[in-house]
This record gives sequence, structure tokens and C-alpha cells, in this order.
Amino acid sequence: MPPKGSSWRRPPEEIRKLQKEKRIYWGKDGNAEFPVEKKFLSEVKGGVVPQTWWPYDFAGSTRNASAEMKGIFEGEKTFDTPKPEKIIQRVLEIATADGDLVLDSFAGSGTTGAVAHKMGRRWIMVELGEHIHTHIIPRLRKVVDGEDTGGATKARAGKAAADSVTTPLRLA
Repeated sequence: MPPKGSSWRRPPEEIRKLQKEKRIYWGKDGNAEFPVEKKFLSEVKGGVVPQTWWPYDFAGSTRNASAEMKGIFEGEKTFDTPKPEKIIQRVLEIATADGDLVLDSFAGSGTTGAVAHKMGRRWIMVELGEHIHTHIIPRLRKVVDGEDTGGATKARAGKAAADSVTTPLRLA
């Protein structure tokens, strides 16, 4: 039964079916307060099972993000809070497919647009402020020109995302 103060998230018969198939995990000792449904990669679009916590080796860290930015901007610390390309790549693997359109309405340092482009997604970024000219445009020019070979580019084994992008880009 669901814990006191909670309710079924699915019909009880569906939970019983999943338990019979050994697809409900009740924790290491079998007595967890909340069960977790087991999902297999073959059942998931895009081949990535979403999780509630992604460890450093799966999603990167702010240290990775700072190093990526220094690599793009010749050793300079250019942005205080960039996201690692790896975490954006994981999100886009789950939520998009080649050719999809990705909207980032708070573009910041341009990480989402850069990763989207490297992954063969079309992108729209919106940002206000001078860092459009100091960070985002220079970064995306390097991505579009194939000069940014780190982050998601490296993770995709050097596959040029631009090969699958046919929409002309306007950076300015």
C-alpha cells in the first residue's frame, strides 16, 4: 500500500503486474518507503533512462564547465556559472532527436546552443546583455566553424553535428 498521506500513482493492478515481472524495486533491503520502477534502455526513446540524480562522471561538473570555457576563450575565465556541456547533452539526449528545435530563453554563456548544434539539433537562443557579443557569438562561431572540439563534440566521438544541420545560421 502507498505510505500514509500518499496515494497510488498508478492503478494497483498495474503495480501488481510490474511486481510480478520483478520491475518494481523496493530498495536494497526490500523495505524502501517509495518503490522505483525498473526501465530498460530498449524501452526508452533515445537510449537514456532519466534519473533523479546524475553523478559527476555521467553529467560533468562546474569545474568541467569552467575548463570548457577556458578552452574556448584561450585560458580566460569568461563566465562565472557555466553549465557543463555533458549535462546539457544528457538532457537533450532524453528530450530531443536529430533535427529538433531547442529553445534556450536564458542563453547565458551559450552552452545549450553549442551542445544542440554539436548534436545536430537546431537552436534558438535569447539573451539580453553585453555577453551576447563577448561570450555567446564568439563561442557559437567556434562551434559552427568546427573549432570547438571539446565537450559534447568529444563525447560524440568527433561526429560533426553540422553534417545534419541544414538550416542556415545567423550569428549577430
